[in-house]
Amino acid sequence: MSCTGIVLAAGSGVRVGTPKQFELIGGKRLWQYAWYNMLEADVFDHVSVIVVGGPTRMDSLRKGVESCDTEYVIFTDASRPYTPAWVFKDMYKLLGDVPVAVVQPMYDSTLFKDEPLDRTLITCIQTPNGFKRKLLLELLDNSFYGPVIHEYMRRRGEITQYKTDFYNQKVTTVSDLEHVRRYYGSKSVNA
Repeated sequence: MSCTGIVLAAGSGVRVGTPKQFELIGGKRLWQYAWYNMLEADVFDHVSVIVVGGPTRMDSLRKGVESCDTEYVIFTDASRPYTPAWVFKDMYKLLGDVPVAVVQPMYDSTLFKDEPLDRTLITCIQTPNGFKRKLLLELLDNSFYGPVIHEYMRRRGEITQYKTDFYNQKVTTVSDLEHVRRYYGSKSVNA
Protein backbone atom coordinates (compact mmCIF):
# COMPACT_ATOMS: atom_id res chain seq x y z
CA MET A 1 0.00 0.00 0.00
CA SER A 2 1.47 3.35 -1.02
CA CYS A 3 0.99 6.48 1.09
CA THR A 4 2.26 10.06 1.10
CA GLY A 5 2.54 12.14 4.27
CA ILE A 6 1.74 15.84 3.90
CA VAL A 7 2.48 18.60 6.42
CA LEU A 8 0.41 21.72 5.77
CA ALA A 9 2.65 24.68 6.59
CA ALA A 10 1.40 27.50 4.35
CA GLY A 11 -0.82 29.39 6.80
CA SER A 12 -0.54 33.07 7.60
CA GLY A 13 -0.63 32.75 11.42
CA VAL A 14 -3.30 35.43 11.83
CA ARG A 15 -4.13 34.64 15.48
CA VAL A 16 -0.46 34.52 16.51
CA GLY A 17 0.47 37.59 14.47
CA THR A 18 3.20 35.82 12.49
CA PRO A 19 3.49 32.65 10.39
CA LYS A 20 3.95 30.40 13.43
CA GLN A 21 5.12 27.41 11.39
CA PHE A 22 8.45 29.19 10.85
CA GLU A 23 9.06 30.05 14.51
CA LEU A 24 12.37 28.65 15.77
CA ILE A 25 11.67 26.37 18.74
CA GLY A 26 14.33 24.21 20.37
CA GLY A 27 16.59 24.53 17.32
CA LYS A 28 13.91 23.59 14.77
CA ARG A 29 11.12 25.37 12.93
CA LEU A 30 7.65 24.48 14.24
CA TRP A 31 6.74 22.64 11.00
CA GLN A 32 9.78 20.38 11.40
CA TYR A 33 8.32 18.63 14.47
CA ALA A 34 5.36 17.29 12.48
CA TRP A 35 7.65 16.46 9.56
CA TYR A 36 10.18 14.56 11.72
CA ASN A 37 7.39 12.61 13.43
CA MET A 38 5.98 11.59 10.05
CA LEU A 39 9.44 10.51 8.87
CA GLU A 40 10.01 8.56 12.08
CA ALA A 41 6.77 6.61 11.50
CA ASP A 42 8.52 4.92 8.55
CA VAL A 43 5.26 4.14 6.69
CA PHE A 44 5.31 6.81 3.98
CA ASP A 45 6.69 6.55 0.46
CA HIS A 46 7.58 10.21 0.89
CA VAL A 47 6.67 13.16 3.12
CA SER A 48 5.94 16.57 1.61
CA VAL A 49 5.82 19.92 3.38
CA ILE A 50 3.58 22.52 1.74
CA VAL A 51 5.00 25.94 2.63
CA VAL A 52 3.67 27.89 -0.36
CA GLY A 53 -0.01 27.13 -0.68
CA GLY A 54 -3.12 28.63 -2.15
CA PRO A 55 -5.54 31.25 -0.86
CA THR A 56 -7.18 28.70 1.48
CA ARG A 57 -6.11 25.70 3.52
CA MET A 58 -8.01 23.45 1.10
CA ASP A 59 -6.09 24.95 -1.85
CA SER A 60 -2.83 24.17 -0.05
CA LEU A 61 -3.99 20.63 0.66
CA ARG A 62 -4.96 20.20 -3.00
CA LYS A 63 -1.47 21.32 -4.02
CA GLY A 64 0.06 18.63 -1.83
CA VAL A 65 -2.34 15.89 -2.95
CA GLU A 66 -1.87 16.72 -6.63
CA SER A 67 1.91 16.52 -6.22
CA CYS A 68 1.84 12.86 -5.19
CA ASP A 69 0.78 9.66 -6.94
CA THR A 70 0.29 7.28 -4.03
CA GLU A 71 -2.95 5.43 -3.28
CA TYR A 72 -3.36 7.09 0.13
CA VAL A 73 -2.54 10.40 1.78
CA ILE A 74 -2.21 11.21 5.47
CA PHE A 75 -2.02 14.93 6.18
CA THR A 76 -1.48 16.96 9.31
CA ASP A 77 -0.96 20.56 10.29
CA ALA A 78 2.46 22.07 10.93
CA SER A 79 0.81 23.53 14.01
CA ARG A 80 0.39 20.05 15.59
CA PRO A 81 3.95 19.39 16.79
CA TYR A 82 2.99 16.86 19.46
CA THR A 83 1.57 14.09 17.24
CA PRO A 84 3.94 11.15 17.84
CA ALA A 85 5.21 8.79 15.14
CA TRP A 86 3.18 5.88 16.52
CA VAL A 87 -0.07 7.74 15.72
CA PHE A 88 0.92 7.95 12.04
CA LYS A 89 1.82 4.23 12.10
CA ASP A 90 -1.52 3.31 13.67
CA MET A 91 -3.45 5.49 11.22
CA TYR A 92 -1.61 3.92 8.29
CA LYS A 93 -2.87 0.50 9.43
CA LEU A 94 -6.44 1.84 9.50
CA LEU A 95 -6.43 3.25 5.95
CA GLY A 96 -9.20 1.87 3.76
CA ASP A 97 -12.22 2.94 1.74
CA VAL A 98 -13.38 5.51 4.31
CA PRO A 99 -11.23 8.29 5.78
CA VAL A 100 -9.56 7.98 9.16
CA ALA A 101 -9.18 10.85 11.64
CA VAL A 102 -7.86 11.39 15.13
CA VAL A 103 -10.77 11.85 17.50
CA GLN A 104 -10.67 12.73 21.17
CA PRO A 105 -13.35 13.08 23.80
CA MET A 106 -14.16 16.51 25.14
CA TYR A 107 -12.65 16.75 28.61
CA ASP A 108 -13.52 20.35 29.41
CA SER A 109 -16.80 21.69 30.69
CA THR A 110 -18.53 23.28 27.72
CA LEU A 111 -21.18 25.97 27.33
CA PHE A 112 -23.30 26.89 24.34
CA LYS A 113 -25.08 30.24 24.69
CA ASP A 114 -24.53 30.09 28.47
CA GLU A 115 -26.09 26.61 28.68
CA PRO A 116 -23.97 23.63 29.72
CA LEU A 117 -23.51 20.88 27.16
CA ASP A 118 -23.13 17.20 27.98
CA ARG A 119 -19.44 16.78 27.10
CA THR A 120 -19.87 13.01 26.82
CA LEU A 121 -21.77 13.72 23.59
CA ILE A 122 -18.96 15.84 22.08
CA THR A 123 -16.06 14.46 20.08
CA CYS A 124 -13.16 16.57 18.85
CA ILE A 125 -12.03 15.65 15.33
CA GLN A 126 -8.44 16.64 14.63
CA THR A 127 -5.64 16.15 12.17
CA PRO A 128 -3.95 13.97 11.16
CA ASN A 129 -6.51 12.68 8.64
CA GLY A 130 -6.02 9.85 6.16
CA PHE A 131 -7.81 9.45 2.82
CA LYS A 132 -7.69 7.51 -0.41
CA ARG A 133 -6.01 10.07 -2.67
CA LYS A 134 -8.70 9.78 -5.36
CA LEU A 135 -11.51 10.36 -2.82
CA LEU A 136 -9.71 13.36 -1.33
CA LEU A 137 -9.29 14.94 -4.76
CA GLU A 138 -13.02 14.40 -5.47
CA LEU A 139 -13.90 16.22 -2.25
CA LEU A 140 -11.46 19.03 -3.00
CA ASP A 141 -13.01 19.47 -6.47
CA ASN A 142 -16.20 20.71 -4.82
CA SER A 143 -16.46 24.10 -3.20
CA PHE A 144 -17.06 24.04 0.56
CA TYR A 145 -15.93 25.79 3.71
CA GLY A 146 -14.35 23.97 6.62
CA PRO A 147 -12.28 20.86 7.26
CA VAL A 148 -12.37 18.25 4.51
CA ILE A 149 -13.13 15.48 7.03
CA HIS A 150 -16.31 17.32 8.06
CA GLU A 151 -17.32 17.70 4.43
CA TYR A 152 -16.86 13.95 3.91
CA MET A 153 -19.04 13.22 6.95
CA ARG A 154 -21.70 15.68 5.76
CA ARG A 155 -21.84 14.10 2.30
CA ARG A 156 -21.15 10.43 2.94
CA GLY A 157 -21.37 9.63 6.63
CA GLU A 158 -19.11 7.65 8.91
CA ILE A 159 -15.34 7.79 9.18
CA THR A 160 -12.86 5.46 10.84
CA GLN A 161 -12.21 7.06 14.20
CA TYR A 162 -8.74 6.72 15.67
CA LYS A 163 -9.70 7.27 19.28
CA THR A 164 -6.92 8.41 21.51
CA ASP A 165 -6.19 10.67 24.42
CA PHE A 166 -2.59 11.66 23.66
CA TYR A 167 -1.82 15.36 23.84
CA ASN A 168 -2.52 16.63 20.30
CA GLN A 169 -2.89 20.35 21.01
CA LYS A 170 -2.87 22.59 17.96
CA VAL A 171 -0.80 25.75 18.18
CA THR A 172 -3.38 28.46 17.56
CA THR A 173 -2.51 31.32 19.93
CA VAL A 174 0.58 33.02 21.33
CA SER A 175 0.10 31.13 24.62
CA ASP A 176 0.02 27.82 22.67
CA LEU A 177 3.30 28.82 21.04
CA GLU A 178 4.77 29.59 24.47
CA HIS A 179 3.72 26.11 25.64
CA VAL A 180 5.53 24.50 22.69
CA ARG A 181 8.63 26.51 23.53
CA ARG A 182 8.53 25.28 27.13
CA TYR A 183 7.88 21.68 26.03
CA TYR A 184 10.75 21.63 23.53
CA GLY A 185 13.10 23.65 25.74
CA SER A 186 13.17 27.07 24.14
CA LYS A 187 12.82 30.56 25.52
CA SER A 188 9.94 32.88 24.54
CA VAL A 189 8.08 34.06 21.47
CA ASN A 190 10.30 36.12 19.15
CA ALA A 191 13.38 35.18 21.24
